[in-house]
Amino acid sequence: NELVHWELPAGAEQWHIVDGNGNVIPSQVYTHRHQVVTPLEGPGLYALVNLPANSTLELKRVKGTGNITPLVRISSTKDSHTLTSDILAVRVTASKTDNDGHVLSPIQGIRLPGGNWMGVGTMNVDGKLLKRKVTVSASGPVFAEVQVHDVWSGDRQYRCRVRLVARQPVVHITESFSL
Repeated sequence: NELVHWELPAGAEQWHIVDGNGNVIPSQVYTHRHQVVTPLEGPGLYALVNLPANSTLELKRVKGTGNITPLVRISSTKDSHTLTSDILAVRVTASKTDNDGHVLSPIQGIRLPGGNWMGVGTMNVDGKLLKRKVTVSASGPVFAEVQVHDVWSGDRQYRCRVRLVARQPVVHITESFSL
């Protein structure tokens, strides 16, 4: 199950992918520009495809939303966003500090395939966290994504993108910082 990308014309927000037989392939339009740049970035149409070795697959872009069952979901509270797939989940906090005044790391847990949560942590950085902005940049049906932008004293920054792709056993985390 790989995530593939096609560019779309400006303003094209209602598209989906079908195979050679007209079956809808899980896909979504993504319009957000990244804070953290990676090879799979930027606006376009993303689809989740499974292509076994030595085989071919015919895909076609079709206007309209299609009837796509969400494969990932995101639930939000005032303090956090939880991205969930059928395999994993990841919790990203919007809070800056815990009850003891420690600066919370943006990722406050990953739920493993067995159901156990792990990975709560804090950031040990000199200076003061002045502002944390958390943005939901995608909410499915193929992937969910949250971006975090921390501004620290001394004109320092931390940026993080957390993406959970359906049917993949990993959480994609991209960071950029000047701490």
